[in-house]
Amino acid sequence: MNETTDRRSNTESAIIALITEVHKDVKDLSSTLATHMQEETHELAAEVAKLMVLAFPEGDPTGHRKYHEASIERAEASAAFWKKMQFELSRAGLLGFLGWAAFALWKSFLLGPSK
Repeated sequence: MNETTDRRSNTESAIIALITEVHKDVKDLSSTLATHMQEETHELAAEVAKLMVLAFPEGDPTGHRKYHEASIERAEASAAFWKKMQFELSRAGLLGFLGWAAFALWKSFLLGPSK
């Protein structure tokens, strides 16, 4: 072999060795990152579980939601009741007024014209 071929062979071997080392480092980094992500996911899940217990009575978000839905239904039913009550009282008041007005007009009619 001549000197150019020998030098090219040494350069190629060095490049292949560097690429192999970089590939190994990337694989190690990828493995380390995957392990870290898995551990962090478990830690985050544990923290979320703690917050759920603190945020909701007995750690029950479904029960908490149902309680609020029931409270809202009661408030809506109460509002509907009072609205209907107000309408009925207004109607009864109007009918009472019209009855009184009719009675007063009838009484005036029966007395006849005034001088």
